[in-house]
Amino acid sequence: MIAYDVKEYQISGGPKWLNTERYDIVAKVPAGTTNEQVNRMWQNLLAERFGVMLHHESHEFQVEEMVIAKGGQKLKKTAEDPAALLDPGPPKFDKNDELAGPGYVTTFMASGEAHTVAKGQPLSN
Repeated sequence: MIAYDVKEYQISGGPKWLNTERYDIVAKVPAGTTNEQVNRMWQNLLAERFGVMLHHESHEFQVEEMVIAKGGQKLKKTAEDPAALLDPGPPKFDKNDELAGPGYVTTFMASGEAHTVAKGQPLSN
């Protein structure tokens, strides 16, 4: 994913071993090598040793858009300090299954099934 600058959700298909096999690769990179050059080196290594190739393909899929309701937004500014460190691990949920602290919950579709992921870190780029 690093070599090709892609995210996990952008990868579809491929052999089953992509999700199970792990390899440690140790390499020396000359001083002054740029990230772009290192990525190209990774790509070459992955192609030569593992037969990995990248194929770009566009897909259309249904998405939902969150918009402000007619009555206006009801979000409240958090009392949490945004600079404070978050507890490691997933966020805590209260007895009503509502998020009880900083973090986010997202749902995505994969293979026709909805998957929900909770993260204890704020969204960032």
